[in-house]
Amino acid sequence: VTEPYFLYVHYFDPHDPYEFHLATEMQFGTAPPIQPWEARNVDLYLDYYADVFSHQFLNLDEPRQFAPFATSGRERIRYLYDGEAYYLDNFLKRLFVRLQSIGKLHEDTVIIFTADHGEEFWEHGGLGHGHTLHEELIHVPLIMMLPGAGHKTIDSNVELVDVLPTLASILQFEPDPNWQGRNLYPFTTSDSDRSEPAFSRAVGQRPFVTLSQRSVVDDNWKLIVDEAADSVRLYDLNTDPGERDDVALKNPNKVIRLRHVLDRHREQNQKHPVFVADPEFKVLDETTTEHLKALGYLR
Repeated sequence: VTEPYFLYVHYFDPHDPYEFHLATEMQFGTAPPIQPWEARNVDLYLDYYADVFSHQFLNLDEPRQFAPFATSGRERIRYLYDGEAYYLDNFLKRLFVRLQSIGKLHEDTVIIFTADHGEEFWEHGGLGHGHTLHEELIHVPLIMMLPGAGHKTIDSNVELVDVLPTLASILQFEPDPNWQGRNLYPFTTSDSDRSEPAFSRAVGQRPFVTLSQRSVVDDNWKLIVDEAADSVRLYDLNTDPGERDDVALKNPNKVIRLRHVLDRHREQNQKHPVFVADPEFKVLDETTTEHLKALGYLR
């Protein structure tokens, strides 16, 4: 590998399907026991998940093909997921050791580790991802090793759109004025880490998927607006990080203020040069279809 180099590594783990690894038992002990009938759900987890999704979001009237997991089965799935995360962690270690051994880790090497989403395991009654904006789905890791930066945790809200302007600053590239996000590098060298609102959206892109949610996190307050259900929920993440207690009715002024922040953000997005009001749906060509199948997104 010649320098300078750019290495993009996309690990599919710990995405489903969740496989058992010997290292899982070594790290977390014996797998939680399950009832005999739950073994089919575990072995055919992708089919089980598709069954759950179809009935939860597509409102199918057909009978369920799989019985819902009991508590024991849920614990087994969480155990397998933890094992997948540990499995990935070991491969990350192998990657960094290899880069170190061939002389490709230097003081000016930039490493960024993150994820596109989390996973729900019944924290709010659901399973999987893409269907809510609760913390288990949108609060993902963002770990950066940056030149000249020491060890520091940034407690303020940040977003994945901050990665690009941060990289541009380090590499001394002129930022595009249309980029969203902010440069996080100054936060690593000063005591200031001024918080900004962090936004998320979950939307169904098909007419039969009734999903349209927006959220904003501002300091410790989080507002989720469910436009499909015409409802709002407000949480204090300092006292309720698991988002169990909706305090919207107790804090009407905070709801109004955060809805205004959300609406202003949407208006700004609609003025963006690449904003698309009505996305086009196209038939995938054979090559793209095969690539998506290889990644597990199509079957």
